[in-house]
Amino acid sequence: QKEIKTRATADLDLGKLQKGYGDFVQLPEKSVVSGRGRLDLDLDFSDPKAQALKLNGDFSPFKFTSAAFPPISEKNVKLDVDVRRSPTGKELSIQKLHLNSRPLFLEASGNIDQQGNTKILDTKGNFALDLKLVSNYLKEVLGPNIEIAGKATKPFALKMISDENRKTDPLQNMDFKGEFHVNSIKVYGLEIAPLDIPIRIVNASAGANLQGTANGGNLSVQPSIDLRKDPYMLTIPNNTDILKDVQITNALAEQFMGMIHPLFKGAV
Repeated sequence: QKEIKTRATADLDLGKLQKGYGDFVQLPEKSVVSGRGRLDLDLDFSDPKAQALKLNGDFSPFKFTSAAFPPISEKNVKLDVDVRRSPTGKELSIQKLHLNSRPLFLEASGNIDQQGNTKILDTKGNFALDLKLVSNYLKEVLGPNIEIAGKATKPFALKMISDENRKTDPLQNMDFKGEFHVNSIKVYGLEIAPLDIPIRIVNASAGANLQGTANGGNLSVQPSIDLRKDPYMLTIPNNTDILKDVQITNALAEQFMGMIHPLFKGAV
């Protein structure tokens, strides 16, 4: 094994690959990956201190379904990975991870360490997410009256602890810090101008800090979403002045204020 050097190309069935190696990176419960792809592999075990593995993949099509999230279906996903593995297999250094698809671009580096039956992923990098995809998630929480758009490259950091025995929900052992750039948000009659939104997901709770302009006035709110609830539960701190000096439009009265009390419907 120490002298192995090889290059190969493989045609993959992602569904069968997940069944065989799904414990390596734990996915949310009832998650299924499917599709087919071609993978170029470059393996070098000649260095006794670090076994090198390079992967270059092209997956067409790719589909991810989960009980926790709406399905993701892509015609083409490209993957480029360069990792170093300790001879014991307990330490994995991610030198490069590039993922490129229509909704998501990701470049990252980090480590996966094993401590007993627990794997710890610690990584950081940059990503760009097409927020039209996020709209589908938010519609499950806020209803259909939301449109969000934007895509810009922003830094992120992710730490996740997974149990090989799958006794714990990975969302409860995840700490994600990142930021999204939003070109526009239309929700319940509000039109929100471009802004950068810091995001934190920790202990199965997602929080954000929205500070910007809306309908000619000011928007200030720090919502949180409990990802353990079914459906997800959105909460806002008490005594929060969400909107100030905004223009009351027909859409705002009907969709947002009318939700608070029917008296506001048709008030404008």
